[in-house]
Amino acid sequence: MFYLLNLSMPFNKSTQFYYTCLYIVAFAIPLPYSFGSSSVILLCISWLFSANFKTFFKNLGQRKMLWLPIILFVLHGISYFYSTDKQQSLMDLGKKASFVILPIVVGLGPAINKRVLERIFAAFVSSISLLAVFFLLRACIIWLKTHTIEHFFYHTLVADFDANAIYYALYSIFSISILLLHDWTEVKLFKRKPFYYIVVCIQILFLVLLSSKTLLLFFIIIVLPAFIYKRRRKSLLVPQIIVASVLVISLCLLAFTNNPIRVRYVQILKDDNYNAWQSDDPSGKHFSNLTLRLFIWKTALENIKEHDLYWKGCGNGDVQLYQKQKLHVYDSKIDTRYNPYIWQFNLHNQFLQMFMMLGIIGLATFILFIFVPFFYLKAIPEKNIFLLFNASFLFIILQESALQTQAGIIYYLFISSIFWQIFYNSKLSQNA
Repeated sequence: MFYLLNLSMPFNKSTQFYYTCLYIVAFAIPLPYSFGSSSVILLCISWLFSANFKTFFKNLGQRKMLWLPIILFVLHGISYFYSTDKQQSLMDLGKKASFVILPIVVGLGPAINKRVLERIFAAFVSSISLLAVFFLLRACIIWLKTHTIEHFFYHTLVADFDANAIYYALYSIFSISILLLHDWTEVKLFKRKPFYYIVVCIQILFLVLLSSKTLLLFFIIIVLPAFIYKRRRKSLLVPQIIVASVLVISLCLLAFTNNPIRVRYVQILKDDNYNAWQSDDPSGKHFSNLTLRLFIWKTALENIKEHDLYWKGCGNGDVQLYQKQKLHVYDSKIDTRYNPYIWQFNLHNQFLQMFMMLGIIGLATFILFIFVPFFYLKAIPEKNIFLLFNASFLFIILQESALQTQAGIIYYLFISSIFWQIFYNSKLSQNA
């Protein structure tokens, strides 16, 4: 009720400035990292003018779910003192400052009502749409000059931007979920059907070309059924037909033409993924994306066991140090494309990364941080969109250490903090 009633609430200039900064952050998330960092700083400044410091500690004490990312950051900070590589630890702490900043600045900020949330959604969708058009036009221009198609696919499609194809696929999944499941009321541009259909088609095409196998599967088996279920009672079949047609045509082109995405899938089917990561097998010299992950997970688990890192971990500064030491054992078996810098890779699994860095306490806190939102979805508006947001991120952190990079940190902490802000304000209104 509070969420809906706030539509008519008057906002002072400082609050309006704060909301504008929320839109800027949402738009900046997919852009190069400097834009995201600058937008968060601007949001912090606007929060200082709009925050109610008299009730700050009271609200923080009541909103216990906001404690989890802050506790995680504190555990990272404590691990600095037993990390050998202090410089790496400080760099990691700097990247993860948003674990504290965004839950406070967004989670304890002015109430986010339906109108504000829709504009946040619109800013994010607009950013992804514009970038998708930019990347596709750039690939076309390169094709006209070189007659090669590599720039239409995977990491090469989004080259020269800080985030890689996996993160852009993650952003696209969330953006498409918004487009398909949100009923636009305030942002008139997305209420115009021709424009809306074009944006949906562009974003689905962009998602397919990014060729993230996990997220493409997520889109087919989860996002599409959610969209079809929502539309089941509506007589108009145009949206369903357009979405299905674009997806089918895109997948057919990929399946029956010679392109890098098809090659990647064929490679996975042909690779001996068991032998390729066995330490005693010479074929371990040849890595695919999958076998590289398996190899990194194997060495990380060996480190945890051999160095008894179960309780406190090695510290947020020493993962690379331990991995480098372990990989000396495998020097003769590592693909020369990755040797010697394979040890610099993160662990490509955020749960394993947290376990190795912070031990069982850090892992337990992180598991709560990730899974608790699923139990509160029914209590907020737009629950289906936030469900897909949390589920898609869960899919990704099983194969990527997404919270080791700004591409994942600001994205997840920003949207997650919005989720909890809406939840607690809705709860407050019900108790009033």
